[in-house]
Amino acid sequence: MKLFSLSVVLFATTALSAFHTENPLCVDTPTTQAVYAGHEKLAALEKNQTAFKDRINVDVYMNVVLSWGKAENISMEGIESYIKALNDNFKAAEISFTLKKANWMINGDFSYGRANDEMRKQLHQGDASTLNIYLVESIGPNSILTGLATFPTELKNPNGAVNDGVFLTQYNSAVSLTHEVGHWFGLLHVFEDICNDDGDYIDDTPPSPESCRSYPGACPGPNFMSFAVDGSVFTPDQMTRMRSFWKEYRANSAGTPTDPGTPTDPDTPPDAGTEAPGGEAS
Repeated sequence: MKLFSLSVVLFATTALSAFHTENPLCVDTPTTQAVYAGHEKLAALEKNQTAFKDRINVDVYMNVVLSWGKAENISMEGIESYIKALNDNFKAAEISFTLKKANWMINGDFSYGRANDEMRKQLHQGDASTLNIYLVESIGPNSILTGLATFPTELKNPNGAVNDGVFLTQYNSAVSLTHEVGHWFGLLHVFEDICNDDGDYIDDTPPSPESCRSYPGACPGPNFMSFAVDGSVFTPDQMTRMRSFWKEYRANSAGTPTDPGTPTDPDTPPDAGTEAPGGEAS
């Protein structure tokens, strides 16, 4: 399954819009086609239907996955600060987040992305309306990515409900987490127009300057869905689109609930210098 990332190449599609093949940052994937189709569908619905106005509350399961002997750790206070930031950053969209449980596990293979599918199979809780966050040391072997998120349109894939969620490298900023959760709600990068003529399918985000064509990190602006380190806003149309994705894919199309078993030391940060029961030292 292809995941959308904070640092990965940008997606585009030939089936739904003009694909800028001259840009080496743009690639065409089935995941791209699905999420673009989702945006086209919801954009049409938003023009013909009353906006979804119910408040949205998202249950959150936070998983801190450490390697054996790692001195650093993330405290409960640190986790609560992430949840507070999400509530602050999504407040204008009338989206709130409730921490249901925080789990700590010591497992080197999981922490360094060597067994992501197995980790999610063990730890994932809830259904399509539940946000699972995995704080890890690396997204994958030799990976430079700082975050990954699944789109709502991926829920229909095999094992889509179990694989659903957000990865974030430990000690990354709350802005990065907000960016990834924006993807989890269906949003594309604001500079998606470097890859296709329809851009991010959001009417009130500005077109990208020429500087973005070769280096998206240079894209200016305070939007959470840019690469700006100080992102601070979602536009009104982005908020509407997140709520539309929620109603269409998450609230009404919940996946099969998963039973992850008993996590390692739930609700208790372990001493990262020792191996926790059930973990695997690396």
